[in-house]
Amino acid sequence: MWIERALPTLQRHQSIGFLVAAILVVGGVAARLYLPITTLTPIYAAVLIVTFFSGWRTGVFAATLGFLATWYFFAAPARSWELTPWAIANLTIYASFCALLVISLSALNEALARLDRQRRRLRLAMEVAKLGAWRWSPPDKLEWDNSARAMLGLRPEDEFPTMEEFLSWVHPSDRAYFDEAVARTREDNLVPEQEYRVITPDGQTRWLHVFTPRSIREGQATFGIGQDVTDRKEKEERIRALMAEVAHRVKNQYAVILALVRETAKRTRTTKGFQEQVQSRIVALSRSHDLLVNGEWIGVELAELVRTQLEPFCSVDRCEIAGPKAVLKPTAVQYLGMAIHELATNSAKYGALSVAEGRIDVKWSFGRRNGDSEPTLTLSWAESGGPPPRRSTRAGFGRQVLEKLAPAALEGTGKLAFARTGLVWTLEVSRGVFVEVPNGRKDRTAEPM
Repeated sequence: MWIERALPTLQRHQSIGFLVAAILVVGGVAARLYLPITTLTPIYAAVLIVTFFSGWRTGVFAATLGFLATWYFFAAPARSWELTPWAIANLTIYASFCALLVISLSALNEALARLDRQRRRLRLAMEVAKLGAWRWSPPDKLEWDNSARAMLGLRPEDEFPTMEEFLSWVHPSDRAYFDEAVARTREDNLVPEQEYRVITPDGQTRWLHVFTPRSIREGQATFGIGQDVTDRKEKEERIRALMAEVAHRVKNQYAVILALVRETAKRTRTTKGFQEQVQSRIVALSRSHDLLVNGEWIGVELAELVRTQLEPFCSVDRCEIAGPKAVLKPTAVQYLGMAIHELATNSAKYGALSVAEGRIDVKWSFGRRNGDSEPTLTLSWAESGGPPPRRSTRAGFGRQVLEKLAPAALEGTGKLAFARTGLVWTLEVSRGVFVEVPNGRKDRTAEPM
């Protein structure tokens, strides 16, 4: 309203208020002098107007001007500054009325200011909470405030639909539930809360949580609050999907641990050896699992995975890790992490890491095999500076992981070579195990451990 716009301006610019006060008092005095008016009503009106619109200071200023004008022009004897008993009585009555006006209107202005602050805070709270107020007057009149209109994709100037038209916006799956709530409301049996979906005119599906307090009812009209809970519903859906994914991952993890324990038991002769190997392998799985948790089960960079698995075995100056950026899917992280752990454990016992001069080089690159349209990653583990590798006549669990288990899980192939310089393991995997594959083939050295 224009008053809401004018009040702050007049109250901020007191000089305008004083000018208006002077003009109104002069006008009131002129009206009293030249019109058939026998009371001081025009001057009282001037004091009232300026106090209400501009505050108590301008009200006191207007009252003072009116007091001087009344003393000079209207108190007996007229046009004199003489203070007779009649003049004192008139001026006292005038001053009392003006004081009452200024005090009352100042209190009213303060109450209006508090109400305006509360209204602004309420509006801000409703906007932040995505709340909107509505009013339904049966049979068909439906009104929403601007916040509610914004929730439904409407502008303030848009005409709001009738109840029958709004019903057509309700999602078909929620229509029966909504119709039941409307029917109960018509029978004076309000539904305190309900949630349903609406399809807005711009085609978006929004979730609304509607509150209908019984205490806010006036005649046949029903009042309530609606809240846009679309974000909450989407988060709940993501949480449900995440919980299902976590359950699936946990089952897979149990299967991996069960296979690990079973295969280790087959190939271990002593109880102590079985305990040590199972413990170290489960710790390796936990390292991969921590990386997946930090990556929100989306994926883990290959360089980070290799670094993490080598950290307990290899210092920075003895292990080189180099290759382009590649992000592995969760399943690939678990099995490749097992493979790196088995290689590092074997190297620490029998290979390059068992002597001070030994080194490990882990490198990978992208390329295309003959006839393949998709890029393939080739990863190599090469040991040097250690004792010559010995080919065992008995295939242990580590070798099973390197030649069968890990390559199969990563949809690729794995080969072990017992070179004179040290053990070499080569793994070729397809793009299917990666979340991200770079377009270029240029290698870069991964960050050191």
